[in-house]
Amino acid sequence: MTRRAAVLVGLLSASASCSPPLQSGGVIVVDGAAARLGAMCRWRSGGHDELCPAAAPSAPSAKVRRLEGGAEEGLSGALAGGKAGDYLLENDQIAVIIEQLGRVEGGGHLIDAADAGRRRDELERVATYLGRAAGQALYKELTTGRDDEGTAWVEARGHVAGDESLVIATRYSLRPADRAVLLSTTLENRGAQPSMRLELGDAVRWGGTLLVAPRCVPGCPGPYVGPYLAGIGTDTAYVLIPVEATALQASTDAGESEISLTHREHLPPGERLVYERVLAVAPRGDSAGVATELLVLGGGMPGGLDVELTDIGGEALAAVHGRVLLTPIAPEGQAVLDDIPLWLKASAEPARNLEGQAARPLKVGGEVPPGAYRLGFEGEGRRANEETSVIIRAGEVTRAKLALTGP
Repeated sequence: MTRRAAVLVGLLSASASCSPPLQSGGVIVVDGAAARLGAMCRWRSGGHDELCPAAAPSAPSAKVRRLEGGAEEGLSGALAGGKAGDYLLENDQIAVIIEQLGRVEGGGHLIDAADAGRRRDELERVATYLGRAAGQALYKELTTGRDDEGTAWVEARGHVAGDESLVIATRYSLRPADRAVLLSTTLENRGAQPSMRLELGDAVRWGGTLLVAPRCVPGCPGPYVGPYLAGIGTDTAYVLIPVEATALQASTDAGESEISLTHREHLPPGERLVYERVLAVAPRGDSAGVATELLVLGGGMPGGLDVELTDIGGEALAAVHGRVLLTPIAPEGQAVLDDIPLWLKASAEPARNLEGQAARPLKVGGEVPPGAYRLGFEGEGRRANEETSVIIRAGEVTRAKLALTGP
């Protein structure tokens, strides 16, 4: 990212001890690709003994290029909007698409985002939002580049609709090994009069995801004030969080949020301002993925949870579709903080041999913030036969078994 040490206030942080993840504290973006890769070895799907290999390879540089129109170039999914001429910004972790100029809503906004492996987009749009009193951003020029540290970027430049003296630029930056894009917007008043009131944020259409946030019902309708907003889809989850601001304000209706990180009553002539936020892309469609990305952005390191699911007789299940629930266990004398419920997506079928029998146990797993948890299950009328507790430690994979009742 363009800033060497950005502090994100009010986000999830966690220690490597047995305490549950916390919902407060400063968040430090690790400086440089090599340091980032060394601190954030990742594990996602179960079956691995270690999160970090003995000799982690260096992260390749992020890349940016224009799409030429091949079906294999862009991202898939019902909401994927990338077309020939749009800009693909990607590293070995995630891929996002910035629309070219001249599209229906002006261009220069983020229209697709996905895991680099699955390449399935479930987010509709993230567009610069300046408030209802101000005009929208009209971008007139797009430039791209990559710096010596391997950070690739797309920058959109233009002005505010109805006021050409209020110039605006938004840069989308992606570093090697990161699962998050930094959005940095600069506004400058080159006119002779103060500007109108400015809300500084984004308008987000959450597409095929369910909007969640701390202390908010699923879908988060109406006004909301909190540390972040997240959208959980079938295969991917997204988190939008402010840089430096203690909280964001949002108003959501029908899956679209108008988000303000802060505001200015007016911008005087000759002055400029910058506001920044991060869009993180989780590798799975579950809330544990959201919590893990917040942890990683905070400089923390997750642990791995590998859960074997069986029937009450200990036999492998034919298939499973539901959620492995993780309920934090607070250390004695401490309260569990109010955050979104944690769960891992459980939707899998075991490999089978030539006779059609399960060749190995059915497992689900992924990264989880360090802490102590009680495990449960919900889905298809099944539940855990008895309570199981685990302790997740940073950099280690914890294995557990859950015997499920039900059909």
